[in-house]
Amino acid sequence: YGAKYRLVNMTSNAAIIADMSCFEKLGLDASVLKSIDKTKSATLRFDSATACTFLKEVNVDVPLERSYELKEETTSSDPSKNTIKAKTMKAINHITEFHWEVEIKWSISVYSGTDVEDGKVIKSRTCKTALITQSKGLEATTSPPI
Repeated sequence: YGAKYRLVNMTSNAAIIADMSCFEKLGLDASVLKSIDKTKSATLRFDSATACTFLKEVNVDVPLERSYELKEETTSSDPSKNTIKAKTMKAINHITEFHWEVEIKWSISVYSGTDVEDGKVIKSRTCKTALITQSKGLEATTSPPI
């Protein structure tokens, strides 16, 4: 029980080292930390945004797994002239697909005080992907900075 302060100190140091290791992997290294104004508080900021561009509308026929068989039998007095006609019908679902291009941007930056414009971008990524939906509504979003 007497070593509780030592235990708290060791676990706190381990947590700080783990956090700094993660930040270093993101690009927040010693050179960036030295460039921060030490007289003001530092802020680590995450920004993200998505942009959607409508490409085209396509009508697609998708056959269903079920099929229906309709048999038509004709009989006559002569058994050799009896015929059986079978029709196989397959149900088809008509679907309208909407093709979109979605662009996702995110960045992590650090700045001193309230000077957001003078911040240093540590890491950023932009990627695009195609997205196919069955509804026309797809909205772009901008998340508030974290």
